[in-house]
Amino acid sequence: MEEYDPDLVPTQEFKILHNLVTDPDASAADAVQQVLDLTTTEILAKNDTPGSNFDSDVAWNICVLIIDIAANTAPTRQTKLLDFVSRIRKVTVADPRTGEKVGCGNFGYLWTDLHSFGMHAADMCNSFIHHHSHTPKELEKWENSTAFIAQSTAAAAITRNGKPTHRMDFSIYGLYACRDAFEEENQYKSAVRTACLWFIYAAGSMLGNCKVGRVYDLHDPPERGFDLDRWHAWKQGLVRTQAGYGDERTQELVRIALERIAQVEAERLN
Repeated sequence: MEEYDPDLVPTQEFKILHNLVTDPDASAADAVQQVLDLTTTEILAKNDTPGSNFDSDVAWNICVLIIDIAANTAPTRQTKLLDFVSRIRKVTVADPRTGEKVGCGNFGYLWTDLHSFGMHAADMCNSFIHHHSHTPKELEKWENSTAFIAQSTAAAAITRNGKPTHRMDFSIYGLYACRDAFEEENQYKSAVRTACLWFIYAAGSMLGNCKVGRVYDLHDPPERGFDLDRWHAWKQGLVRTQAGYGDERTQELVRIALERIAQVEAERLN
């Protein structure tokens, strides 16, 4: 368990989520109920009613652990963890004593706003810097994390400009991944592999964003966002990289990414 925060490993939150990805018989529905039970116990343990500023250690721990466990779990084994997030987001927690919804300040309501999940996902995405000397373990954890965030995005509804972003939608990091892979002067293999993972696990969302011309109002004036010209340029960037890397794993990722692109184009561009 060295890959996890030693302060979180003894917690019930860790046991629930770690069991979810390691026990074939564990279910996301059961995990959600167990976390809701922990949440209710925590609420009732407080002397005052939580109102809209409840400081939930359970929610914080769960959100940290979702990201950490995803980083240490192969994409093929992340399905139940993703299902857990999708399910718990649909649950509104009420104080059993008052019936009022429990809010956590800037983190929104439990669990519909997913507390700090988005913040921890963003921290993970922003923490990785592409270079030429990543260790195999660093790459493995990064690519596991990327696959999970991309799958989360694929499970979310496409957000149109001016609308609130779905809590599981991290499309902006797919945009950044493709920009880093195909629009920068220096090209890194890790950047190409990251872009491939976005196409493999969230090609439909990426194309959907390009079709609606989604932009992010983070700068004044806004920087270029998703558009179909960019989509086609990214696809051509992948084609050009097919023979650029000698290792079979990268070539395989490029091949699968191009297959997914062709598939979603056939479904959504015709």
